Amino acid sequence: MRPKKLMDEAALIFCARCGYVFVVVYFGGLILGGQFPVFSPSLPAEYVANFYQTNTNLHRVGVVIAFLGATFYLPFQAAISSQMHRMEGSAPILTYVQLAGGIATACINFLIPQLFLITAAFRPGRSPEITQMLHDFAWITMLIILNTNCVQYFAIARAVIRDNETSDEPIFPRWIVYVNYIVALSFFIDVLVAFYKTGPFAWNGLVSLYVPATIWVAWFFAMVHVLVKAIRRQAQLERGETTPPADVASSPIQERQ
Repeated sequence: MRPKKLMDEAALIFCARCGYVFVVVYFGGLILGGQFPVFSPSLPAEYVANFYQTNTNLHRVGVVIAFLGATFYLPFQAAISSQMHRMEGSAPILTYVQLAGGIATACINFLIPQLFLITAAFRPGRSPEITQMLHDFAWITMLIILNTNCVQYFAIARAVIRDNETSDEPIFPRWIVYVNYIVALSFFIDVLVAFYKTGPFAWNGLVSLYVPATIWVAWFFAMVHVLVKAIRRQAQLERGETTPPADVASSPIQERQ
């Protein structure tokens, strides 16, 4: 029988901290490419076309950076799923839901929109209406993330609640439940970007964009914090540096190895 291998603490912590990298690189690319702050969807097609015709290479570079930055979202989601698997044990259905939501979000809401922005900047001399359509598609897709992102947040919250109810040493603190609920609820309003071109509910509005985006960035920092603590605690247990209470160690439901 092969000896049990210890977890790769360094790899897990790297994946957890990819959450920081994603935020910096993704938003940095959008800012560099002139996509953020976001201009109004009520602007005419000629304005949008002129935007891509001016400093075109800078727009391309920025969007490509954001596209590459989206890659870091995946290892971050894998780190979350790894700790959720520990919470759930032999039937980790919420883990699978969270991971599926993370993969779908990375593809639908980050990678595909950047590809459309790259396409818009690829031939900036085309018809303004076509360029505007590509730009519209990208930003609507980026913001309406209710059905993929929110699945993740509710799955995380439920797993943490259950873990706190059944374990004397829960993996994540209970306060992270409220953080996930708040960020999930903040995205419900984003479906209104399909109806408004001006005001707070438009895709460049305070309610639809800036408030949810601020809460979302705070969620990344909160999740990385609890992830790193949980991973280090797991590594200590596996190395035998910390002995859990007898009732925790003897319970198959609360096994943390």
